[in-house]
Amino acid sequence: MTKFWTLFRELFKQKSKPAYIVFLIQVAVALVTLFITATTTPNFKSAQMFGNKIPWLPAWILMYIVIFLMYSFIADFAYLLLTAWKNEKINCSQTWRLVPMSDGKIYLCNTLSSFCSFIYLVIMQSIVGLIGCLIAYASSNGIRKAIAYALHQEAVVDHWADVNIGDFLVLILFMILLGLFWYVIISFLHFTSRAIVDFLPMMSNKFIVFVIRAIVLIVIVYSVIWAMNMFGEIYSNPWFFKDSSFASSFMPETIELLIFDLIFGAANYALIDKFVEAKQNN
Repeated sequence: MTKFWTLFRELFKQKSKPAYIVFLIQVAVALVTLFITATTTPNFKSAQMFGNKIPWLPAWILMYIVIFLMYSFIADFAYLLLTAWKNEKINCSQTWRLVPMSDGKIYLCNTLSSFCSFIYLVIMQSIVGLIGCLIAYASSNGIRKAIAYALHQEAVVDHWADVNIGDFLVLILFMILLGLFWYVIISFLHFTSRAIVDFLPMMSNKFIVFVIRAIVLIVIVYSVIWAMNMFGEIYSNPWFFKDSSFASSFMPETIELLIFDLIFGAANYALIDKFVEAKQNN
């Protein structure tokens, strides 16, 4: 166990560096976007919220937070692509495979470190959003009045009084499993292709590799469409926690995603342990 966590910490440190870079780029791009918006939009020095006038500085802070969080989707997707590529490079690295640990455990450590570094990036983004909102709230009486007005609306009070915490936790679990599924399915595509190339006769390699990749890509596309439909339902019904029929239909989808993660994760563990050879000079 000590070796596992030692390797995990080392991999996490390596993958945290690009997380910082992506985060800083997101901060800078959001600032540039805010500057362009402020200099090209008339009357940008103040804003209105529920009839309350907001001074220019809190208004700019709120606008920056909105822009920053909008860019989070692009930054997170770019980081998922980057870490997926890094994952597969490490999985087949001759250097990393020399670690005194089974190849399957190295795969688990590699995948979990990538996922945790992704969560770390999301936490940094959330902290920026939270700090920005707190600064804007503390610096503007207009914002405080607007928030108080919104919170005292009957619909908002009734909604949050009826929120089902269990359903909310299911949503969080679903997003965690979805992030893991991305890394697991990419590794499965890579491992199956490598195993076929290394162990099957040369004449059938190209055709079978094509078939396997096509099947896995279909699974990926189906999963992405499925996830987008699920989030579309949540977006179209933001009060879904009060809807017991929606909540009851959400749990089976989460269990289905958990099963996918376990099946493909176990397959990856077996493939890298038995069939995926390391490459030199990695």
